[in-house]
Amino acid sequence: MKKIGFIFLFFAIVSCVEKLVEAPDDLISKEKMTDIYFDLAILSGAKNTDSKILAKHKIETMDYVYKKYDVDSLQFAKSDLFYASTPVVYKEIYEKVQIKIDTALSVVKADRLIEKKQDSIDRVKRLDSINKKKD
Repeated sequence: MKKIGFIFLFFAIVSCVEKLVEAPDDLISKEKMTDIYFDLAILSGAKNTDSKILAKHKIETMDYVYKKYDVDSLQFAKSDLFYASTPVVYKEIYEKVQIKIDTALSVVKADRLIEKKQDSIDRVKRLDSINKKKD
């Protein structure tokens, strides 16, 4: 009876490892999918912050992504489904997207800090020039 139980358990484990979705012939690489998801996150953020900006520049999110990465909607959908069916790989892709977002955010914050410092320097120079004119 124990042998039958072990055999059943073995087949249950093996069947769980089986891929649910086969990789499509035109699978988008993990690196390219990371870039696509990153752009989608940025565009989604822009749309949620001020949707008029995208409309003003006539940017349709998905059309923009398809054109930029030279993929079509079916290829993207199949690739997305495949990666979603492999949670370990999907998680790895999204962790890379998070790193890219954090890096971009750091760059923006650093740029803002530089701008603030430059504004302060310009303000001090203006005050100095006004004070010199008074003297």
